[in-house]
Formats: sequence, C-alpha cells, structure tokens
Amino acid sequence: MLSPHGGRPFGADRHAALLADPLATLVAARQLHGDLAVLTDGVPVFSRRLGAAGCVAAFGTDAVREVLLDASTFGPPATLAERDGLPPVIGALSSGVFSMSGAVHRRRRRAFGPLFARREAGRCVEAEVVGGGWRPGEVIGLVAEMNRLARAITGRLLFGAGEATPGLGDACHRVFALRRRYAATSVSETGVRDRLYAELGDVGAGLHEGLRARIRHHRTSGAGDGLLAGLSRVRDEDGRLLSEGELAAHGSALFLAGSEPLAAALVWTLLMITQLDDLRDELCAQLRSTEGVPELLGAVVRESLRVLPPNAVMVRVTTREAVLGGHRLPDRCELLISPFVAHRAFAGEARAASFDPGRWRAARPSAFEYLPFGAGARSCLGRRPAMGALTGALAEILRRWDLTLAGDQEIDWRLRATLVPANEVRVLVHEPGRGRAAGGRVGGPLRELVRLP
Repeated sequence: MLSPHGGRPFGADRHAALLADPLATLVAARQLHGDLAVLTDGVPVFSRRLGAAGCVAAFGTDAVREVLLDASTFGPPATLAERDGLPPVIGALSSGVFSMSGAVHRRRRRAFGPLFARREAGRCVEAEVVGGGWRPGEVIGLVAEMNRLARAITGRLLFGAGEATPGLGDACHRVFALRRRYAATSVSETGVRDRLYAELGDVGAGLHEGLRARIRHHRTSGAGDGLLAGLSRVRDEDGRLLSEGELAAHGSALFLAGSEPLAAALVWTLLMITQLDDLRDELCAQLRSTEGVPELLGAVVRESLRVLPPNAVMVRVTTREAVLGGHRLPDRCELLISPFVAHRAFAGEARAASFDPGRWRAARPSAFEYLPFGAGARSCLGRRPAMGALTGALAEILRRWDLTLAGDQEIDWRLRATLVPANEVRVLVHEPGRGRAAGGRVGGPLRELVRLP
C-alpha cells in the first residue's frame, strides 16, 4: 500500500484528473501533501504495463535531488515501443541513450559529453532562412512555423549541412508522428491499428537503413560536420567503434529529444513577447542595435522556460524497493518530478505565475529548483546547443520582424511528453521599425498557467 505521510492516495478520481489536467493536479498535490504525495495506488498514470505499484510525485529540492542523482534506483520508464508492442525496428530505434541505464548509460554520457559541449548552434540558425518566406501583413501559424524551423535546426545540428542521404530529419519526424497516432488509436479500431503498424514498420526500416548508411558514409569518408559524424567516431572503453545499429538509435532519439522541445520553447516565448508590449519594444530595439544576444533576451528565455517548461513533467520508475524522504516505495513504482511545479515554488507563491524576466537580475535557483533541461545523472546532454539554437533563432526572428497576435485568441495547452499548445496560434507579421503594432490578447486555459496583462 502506498501511503507516504500517512495520507490516503488520491484514488481513481485523481487518476482521471491527472490525465485531464496533470499540472493543476500536481500543484494541488504539492499543496495538500508536501514533498511526497501518493497520486494513485495500484494504477500507474503515464507508464502503462508497469504492474500495479501505483504513482507517487516527489516535490521539494531535497526529494528532487535524491531522485535525479540516483539513476540506478530511479530509472527511465518503458519506451513507447515496449509499452505498445511496436514493430521490432521501432524498438531498435527507441533503444538510444535516453532509454539506457546503468553502466552503459554512464559510459555513453561520458563519451558523448565533449561532442555536445563543443557544438555551436549559431551556424545552424544562420544557415536556415528564419522567417525568410514571410511577408508583411501575412498571418502565419506560429506552431507550424516553429515546428518547421526547429526540425530544420535540429537536423542541421545532428546530420550536418550537406546531407549525403536527404530527409533523415523528416523521416525521424514521420516515425514519431506515426508512433503517436498508433498510441492514440483505440485497440477496438483493429483495421486502423494494423495499417499504422505496417506503415510504422516500413517507415522505420527506411529510417534505420538511412541512418546506418549515413554512419557508414562518415566512417569511410572521414567527413561530416554534424553530431552524428562525431558520434560515428566514438569508441567504447574497450576501444571498439559503436555499432551502426546503436548509433542509428542515438541519432533518432537525439533528433526527437531536440526538435519538439525547441519548437515548444520558441512558440511559448514568442507568444509571451506578443503579450508584453513594452518588453517587445525594448527587446526588439536592443536586438536591432547589436549583432550579439543582449542580456534581456537571455532573461526572457530563462523566464519562458521557467513558467512554461517544455518538460513540464518527468517520469521515473523505481528499479527496486527504495526509500525516498524517509518513506518506502515498492519496486516498479511510477515517480513523477515536475519542473512546472518546482519552478513555481522557487519563484514564490505570490509571483509564481507572473511572466517577469526582471526576476533573473537576482534569481539564483539551484539545479534542482530550476531544471528546464533536467538535472543530475540523466540531465539533457544537449543543453548548450539547445540554448544556443533557442536564443539564436529568437534573435534572428525578432530582428527581421515584429509579431503580434492576429486578434484575440483562446489558447489551450496539452501535455504529450512535451508541454505544447493544443491549437494553432495565429500571428500577424509586420515590418520592423514601423512603430508599435496593436495585437490581440490571449484568453482561454493558458491564462490559468501564466499571468498576463
């Protein structure tokens, strides 16, 4: 029986609440139960087919630190391929660094770390035409445009500027989209699931072979400027090159881990800027008077990642019986860490939901209070290039264009591994330097997450 603090689990009603509104439910759980809260007993929430251990949420700096520093006890959940019985090639593509654990995971992080530390994103942002096809007076779909841009930037970072096998990023995205469609299709829709299963196998096989062909090209030619080229030359501690199959899985995983969170962060940040006229004017003026990245843009990005973190909820699973915060947890217990909740806690209850870049003049949260890229043993390897891509793309967009919301809009959100808008966000494009342009205002469920004028 799961009952930290002697409290009763939330029960089946809270299971439904977590699926319907996970962020509000987690905030309430922290307020009611403190640093450790039983969310369900015998029913996992986000990790299907794990058994009947239930789900617990860990809040507070000490509990978060304990979980994230002990990767051997609090490991990753089952992959989507394992949970949903996807084709074997999808399982192979899902076996990259993020699903590894134990000594192998530690070795790969040590080997890959220097490649990410040296990687600069600026060239990839400049090479891509950021908003180059937009026209003054045009209304664009911000979600669609930022997803396009994020996939292009991530593809350049990972696969390089000159692809020997075109379309690897598009193929990664197609596999990802098919996996989501398959997971969202009811088991009663047998015909639809069978078609999606077959298509996943075909598209996955093409991606797997395309990635392996690219790796062979890098190894035989010695050429290539993307991360995959560097990974293709990494050797294990025994001196052997990593297998093509393993590297293909790393390539697929890294693309997916990079592109959607980057797109979400771009959308949320630009949307916040459209709602704060004085901030928009000051930020655009600074960007257009310098070629660098002004301190204000860095603060805006940090605040956007604080109030609307793409990784709003992180899932871990106990690999054995464990003690957390003085309370015993069973084997196979689902454990939730929420950067969304943690970021509000360090900001203080009165100002938690306010979008205020000025707080970063003094704020110095610890790595376990502010964790947009995770923390500890499984923190994001690509934090440095991701921040470079995010700030670089925003700087390029805001130097070229003024953006306003195209009329008042109801903006909803959803959590599907990444915190993303649930609907398209329509934005009006203006030429820069034409004076302040009036724009629409955000309404709807998003205002429950962030306080706006």
